[in-house]
Amino acid sequence: MTLFLLLLGLFLIGCTPYDPANLSITLSPAIDTIEIHSEYSDPGAKAYSGSFGIRATVLSSDLNTSVLGDYTIVYQVTWRDVTKTVTRKIRVVDSTAPVISLLAGVDTIRIGQTWSDAGATVLDNSLASLSVNTSGTVDCNTVGEYEITYSAEDASGNETQIIRYVHVVEDRS
Repeated sequence: MTLFLLLLGLFLIGCTPYDPANLSITLSPAIDTIEIHSEYSDPGAKAYSGSFGIRATVLSSDLNTSVLGDYTIVYQVTWRDVTKTVTRKIRVVDSTAPVISLLAGVDTIRIGQTWSDAGATVLDNSLASLSVNTSGTVDCNTVGEYEITYSAEDASGNETQIIRYVHVVEDRS
């Protein structure tokens, strides 16, 4: 009896005229703004014909996480003679400041000695080559603590800085 009811149900579904309005496709929830050079995990789209789930496919995608900009992924579903699409917009941004690292060096000298700046390096998530700007001076003939500031800015306007402290101390020989 159960088999008969199942077969009857399938027969009735097959005989029911198809209503194209029953076909739907929606975007699955996602974070659609990502940092440059990060990995994008596409959650896809969901499609239904009435209450039956249907597989939505990616029709096209121009997403390039290595280049700043706006991109689209188009999803499509086709059921019988009806096709529907939905579009996801993704923005690749650079909102992360560069990272400056001090190079190891001598930062305490005796008065009258020469101090040489060891410098600093900078890395940015855009992978662009950035310059480190340096400001500040050390008076090797005056006891005190001096600040050397290293700064960098990437093409997206993200800035960072780090300070090296140089100590000039009295000669106690």
